[in-house]
Formats: sequence, C-alpha cells, structure tokens
Amino acid sequence: MTFPAPTSAQIEAAYAVARDRYAALGVDTEAALATLATVSLSLHCWQGDDVGGFENPGG
Repeated sequence: MTFPAPTSAQIEAAYAVARDRYAALGVDTEAALATLATVSLSLHCWQGDDVGGFENPGG
C-alpha cells in the first residue's frame, strides 16, 4: 500500500492548525523550533546492518 506525499500547502496548513492549538495553550512553536534548531542530535542507524553486501569486504 502506498500513500501520496503531502503537498507543501497541506503541510503548511497542518502546521498552522497545530501552531494555533499550541498557542492557545501558551506555547510559542516558532520559539520552540528556533531552540530545537540549536540542538545537535545523533540517532543510531542499526538498520544499516541489515543491508546485504557489507558482510564481505569485496561486496
């Protein structure tokens, strides 16, 4: 089953709704995103181990 990717307009509309809902609770989403942009984040990518071909140095 495949799902179509949302358009930029759909993403922006959904964010506008979320921004307004959080604002009603006193949350400034723009400030939160600005703070988040200053945070470095590293995630494990163990799924790469499941890719065939890395077990043998020759590929």
